[in-house]
Amino acid sequence: MEHKLTTEERQRIKARRRGYLVRIAGEDEARFAVEWEREIGFWLQDIHEEAAGGSMTGRAVFDVVREARATLALCGERAVRVYEKKTVDILNNECCRTIAPMMGRGVYRMNAYVG
Repeated sequence: MEHKLTTEERQRIKARRRGYLVRIAGEDEARFAVEWEREIGFWLQDIHEEAAGGSMTGRAVFDVVREARATLALCGERAVRVYEKKTVDILNNECCRTIAPMMGRGVYRMNAYVG
């Protein structure tokens, strides 16, 4: 049986990851790129768990996008300039894809116009 993380455990892990990302953003650009892609994967999982009513805190799926942007902002101006658009596009798209079946396919088409 798989152990489900508590909200507190998830928050501790996220805080450690944030600190790690902030630290390497200024030290090792290549490593940051790899770790940022990995972090996007974690946020994609969060979006799916939230949409499925999983172990997250009951927040809206789009809160994941806000969390990603806030984390990126902590990593500095260069990180924001290089990664923000791609990150937001990927996560917004996944949010729309995930909730579209519940809300109607039109919400997914609307994502093409969100900037």
